[in-house]
Amino acid sequence: MPEIIPQKLQERLAAHGFKLVRQRKHRVYKKPAGQTFVIPSTPSDQRWSANALTDLARLCGPTEADFRPLRARRQHYRLESIVEPRSMEALQPQQPPVELVSTPAPLPALSRADRQRLKRWEKHESQRGAKVERRIAKLRDLAHRAHALLKNRGCRPAAAVALNIEAHNRARQLGFRDLALSVADATSDGHKLGVAFYLRVGGRFVDIFGGVLREGPTWIDGNNAIDIRADVRLEDLEQLRGEPMYIGAGYMNPSLEFRLDLKIRDREEVELALFMALLSYEEGMTVLIVLNDGYIMHGSETLKQIAAGGEDKPAKIIYLEGDVGEISRAFNADDCDWPELLEVGRRNLVDGSPRNESYVSWLRHEIAKREAAARDRRAS
Repeated sequence: MPEIIPQKLQERLAAHGFKLVRQRKHRVYKKPAGQTFVIPSTPSDQRWSANALTDLARLCGPTEADFRPLRARRQHYRLESIVEPRSMEALQPQQPPVELVSTPAPLPALSRADRQRLKRWEKHESQRGAKVERRIAKLRDLAHRAHALLKNRGCRPAAAVALNIEAHNRARQLGFRDLALSVADATSDGHKLGVAFYLRVGGRFVDIFGGVLREGPTWIDGNNAIDIRADVRLEDLEQLRGEPMYIGAGYMNPSLEFRLDLKIRDREEVELALFMALLSYEEGMTVLIVLNDGYIMHGSETLKQIAAGGEDKPAKIIYLEGDVGEISRAFNADDCDWPELLEVGRRNLVDGSPRNESYVSWLRHEIAKREAAARDRRAS
């Protein structure tokens, strides 16, 4: 077989102590330390020898022949100062140095995508003010419409809370996202009048009691000061039940406080029946509440209309059992709003007022809560 191993590769193998131990399709070299190096007998790559030298140097390290001799560093000396005779130019007065004004390098040209983005941004900025005005106009219209509905439905605490919830849902349909129901304290000359609820949209507040849009968390409503306390959730409204409700400077009346707790034993069953009566009015049915098969607790006006032949709507009769004197005294007490609330429900049905879905949801929530309490009491 002709010798095709380059001279340089043979010298490197000999320098590292490799000896040929066998050869067929590959040449196998070994050294006493046990290292093995293999190269092809008939290589097909033109750069095989250079690659073999690289592999050998990676395996065993370079030899002394691989290092180039370092070139001697050239010595540098400081230039000696040369004293030249003063010329006529040296005698001339020195001119002030000329300041060079550096011109900034030209900016690179914008790409087509960058020009389109810049154009869209300029269009957005030019229309930004008009968009904000349109959004504010929508909120003002929402406050005006909710105020009109509040007057039509009667300025009741339940109606005020329900209208704020409806305004919240309507604002979300209009595209507003930063929404919450906020509770505020209403004071007059340092005396607290009650708590009120407002719809917060960003940093603005929809005042359904005045039909206007408030720009901040504090304002003056007539002679009363309104100060937003915090955002609340619907399930947190139970904690505010004992506090009087403020429903605007023109409608503030202590008799309209939301007081529905009956001061009797086993009040959950009686309150459950009263809430079911309110729900029946919302579902289009008149109600009679009869206590111990004889005492008409609510529905006298309905009985009069039935007797006169002027009542053609279906009626629902709710029977209650208990101490007539105790229940009637608690129901007609000065600090109980149940008679007034039931009468408003009856009048709304007679007048054909539209159904309030938020109010219905609240009634069903109260009914479910009292049903669960009654089940727990029976189970215990």
